[in-house]
Amino acid sequence: MRFLIYSGGVILILILFLIISPFFINWDSYYTSHVLKQIEDISSDITVKGVGDITGKFILPKIVINNLYIEGHSKLLDHKSTILVNQLELKISLLSLLLFSPKIDTVTIDGLNVSLRDLIDLFSSSRHKSFNIRTFNIVNSVVNTNYDGTSFKSKPMSIKNGTINTVNGARVISGLLSIGKNDYNLVANISRDGEHNRINVDVYSQLTKVTLSGMASDSKFDGMILANGSDFSQFINDISETNKTSIFSFINSHEKFSLSSNVKLSDKAFALSDFKIFTDSVEGVGKVVCSSYMSCDSNIDFAKIDIDRLYGLNREEGVYKRDSRILDYFNTLISENLNYNIKASAREIKYHGKISTNLIIDLAILQGKVNVNKMTAILPGNNNVLYIEGNVASNDLISNFHGKLKIIGDDFYSFAKWLFPIKVDSKPSSGFSIQSDLYIAPRVFSLSHIEVLTENFGDMKGQLKIKHDKKSSSVIGDVEIRNIDFSQYKIDEELNTENFMLMRWLKDIKYKINVDTNINNFVIQKQKVDNLSFLVSIVQGKFGINKIRFHGADGSDLNGFIKASIGSQDLKPKILVNLKGNKYNTAFIKFPSLIRNIFDESNRVSNIKWSNEDFKFYGLEHVDGNIDINIKNFVSRDSTLVNFVFSSSLKDNLMSINKLMFKVDDGFVSASGKVGMGSNTSSLSAVISIANVGVNSLLKYINVNGVTGNVSISGSIQTQGRTLVDWVNALDGKMEIVAKGVNVAGVDFNKFIVELLDVQSKSDVAALTQIGLYKNNTVFNFINAGANIKSGNILAALQFAIDNASGVASANISLLQFAVVSKARLSFMRSGASSSSNIDMSVHGQLWQPKISFNVNALYEEVVQGNNRAVSTQAAYDED
Repeated sequence: MRFLIYSGGVILILILFLIISPFFINWDSYYTSHVLKQIEDISSDITVKGVGDITGKFILPKIVINNLYIEGHSKLLDHKSTILVNQLELKISLLSLLLFSPKIDTVTIDGLNVSLRDLIDLFSSSRHKSFNIRTFNIVNSVVNTNYDGTSFKSKPMSIKNGTINTVNGARVISGLLSIGKNDYNLVANISRDGEHNRINVDVYSQLTKVTLSGMASDSKFDGMILANGSDFSQFINDISETNKTSIFSFINSHEKFSLSSNVKLSDKAFALSDFKIFTDSVEGVGKVVCSSYMSCDSNIDFAKIDIDRLYGLNREEGVYKRDSRILDYFNTLISENLNYNIKASAREIKYHGKISTNLIIDLAILQGKVNVNKMTAILPGNNNVLYIEGNVASNDLISNFHGKLKIIGDDFYSFAKWLFPIKVDSKPSSGFSIQSDLYIAPRVFSLSHIEVLTENFGDMKGQLKIKHDKKSSSVIGDVEIRNIDFSQYKIDEELNTENFMLMRWLKDIKYKINVDTNINNFVIQKQKVDNLSFLVSIVQGKFGINKIRFHGADGSDLNGFIKASIGSQDLKPKILVNLKGNKYNTAFIKFPSLIRNIFDESNRVSNIKWSNEDFKFYGLEHVDGNIDINIKNFVSRDSTLVNFVFSSSLKDNLMSINKLMFKVDDGFVSASGKVGMGSNTSSLSAVISIANVGVNSLLKYINVNGVTGNVSISGSIQTQGRTLVDWVNALDGKMEIVAKGVNVAGVDFNKFIVELLDVQSKSDVAALTQIGLYKNNTVFNFINAGANIKSGNILAALQFAIDNASGVASANISLLQFAVVSKARLSFMRSGASSSSNIDMSVHGQLWQPKISFNVNALYEEVVQGNNRAVSTQAAYDED
């Protein structure tokens, strides 16, 4: 009993000692050298350079080392590196401690910061015989991939948790990694196979699996790597996050892929042979041979590269981010120790739906520079070839590319159609050349001394610079175009005016654009223009074409600005248009045809029809704002509108014409009203005043010739519909018309009346109405008319006077058919008669060729009775 009490007391004292003693032990003094020796036994390439503090415990014995600083000596790269550990926990085997030969059983590293190169070296150089740890844990650690000594700030891989267990000499590795924007599971087995290590590694996510398998011994490895997945975009962009491959960040193709290659490592040498890549977008084979990490030769041959598919279906999404990240590649400082030779070719490249062929790239990286020895490609079209040469150099801060870009070909038509959203008229001779200095730096892309020469499509020179900032991008440049005929170019339908005027792109645009444009000696709508210059300015929410200067060969000149803005909460953009000039010819603009003439076999107008196309307001229905145009001489066809003023406001699909006025001939025209621009129907209501305007200026549009004089019209109209035909059919309104001195050629009512008094028979009357009437001309001293317009028909009552008679008429004019049905009466006094004589006639037919008909019998009777009345009156006068 006493023995048990003594034994229990000894054990209790021993336990108490084990608990209390660690607080009195100077662990740094007694265990630092031993611990450091244990750590350096891990690998022949590391040396412990410093530690923070060391603590320990005897119960569940372990030693904890804080702020460990290790220096690596890579034999492969011949330079030193740093390994940092926030906390290193060494658990010691209790049995070995009792045997006074402590051995580490479990190592836990928390907060490891190491480069990928050093991590590989650490495992490849570990001393298997002298260092045998049962469990190795790594948590909350990062692995940096900038292994070549450059300054590129790639996103490191994170080891969220990882475990290396040693069981019977084999190592079983598992862990969770964060690579790019996704998590990947790691499972690996390393087992001894004679003198070699058999390695099998799987890294996988929900969409991707990468497998590495092979045999390793000392610093040699021979095996294969396979990668398969269902989202090529995710895989390549995750890799881009961890390496200097951000140039691939534009890839947005969510497609299946497979990659494979044989891998061989031998001391400093490294080789990828029989490399294969296969997706719906890319097919290629190649090899990479490196005598060291710093010296490599690569050769890759692509069967096809589909850039359109690589961009993905939604190419606009994140364009700014992708473009800027591609240029971020030039943040890389190229190590002077690198010696790379890269050769690549592609038999087929698809871009903008067209195929380029035989791309050849030859790059040499040497002494801190990338020399583009050769880069050529055959572009779409006949003998169109791209050439690029230059070099990438680094200073202490950034890398940049200086080079030359040249495109020479015989088919500008196909080239322009491929690269730009335009269509060009095909011509048998369309040779061209493009040359430019090319400069690329981090977030900067610049083309300077641009010169474009073509045989038949105009020439251009200028410069363009694209710069990406943290929050936005800027495009600055100036362009000079000359000797171009714009009728040869047509804008793609997706970029038409109506789609442009929606300006939804203006809300999201990240670019600040300022491009000074100068166009000289060009042709538009078959009209020659000496010069057009303007400044395009775009910033998020605002768009402007400023400093407009237009000078036509006919003396036309115009200046002003066009501005637009849209806020983040605005449903519609707001525009402001202000144009002024001394002269402008509408021939420079192609207006839609409102009236169409139909000709017969003899080339005479047989019919006239209104346009039946839906109204186009060129996107004005999508905007609010104001339009002001002031032109002193506005030339429209054969007329000159003097002091032309147009002022309107746009609001909620309604254009309010506040002022439309101008002088024409010796008269004046003014109008005001509203135009409704609905999606299904449009409307018009207007008040019109026309004072003393030439009749011929109005009638020539419906092919009525030979009528001169002046007319004044005032009234109001209203209508609605989808087309001009609808408008004409629905037209209502009232008009008052006063005309003076109207001279109608080809018909002479004055002479007709005189000759009618001398006829002797009905045949004479018939001959006079069919032949005699249609000679010389008639001057109407005045015409007064009141007109009601209902459903496109004009019901008018007229009074008029000529030299030998006065008259009245009623008319029904169909505006849709351009047809008239009218009855008129001429009244005149015979010499010596006490009452007037009347001539009744009807006018009917097309407005441009009406027919006049008479009742010959009634007219003859009127002549005979008139003569009798004149004789009776004369006899009565003689009796008196």
